[in-house]
Amino acid sequence: MAKANIAAARGFHFVEAYCVVLVIYIVLCLAIARALRSAERFLSARWQGNAEKSVSRLSFWGRYFEK
Repeated sequence: MAKANIAAARGFHFVEAYCVVLVIYIVLCLAIARALRSAERFLSARWQGNAEKSVSRLSFWGRYFEK
């Protein structure tokens, strides 16, 4: 952001500099969201069969509950 301010101050093109920074920010956010979504799908598919074994059947108060 500081580099955008310096570059914009040279030619008084603040809107263009901020638009470039905005586009870079959106692209990074979308890439990170897609990577996390694919990691979540991979991990959920991998551990889908073990969910009942790893989660305890205790309620909040410490008593067992039936499904």
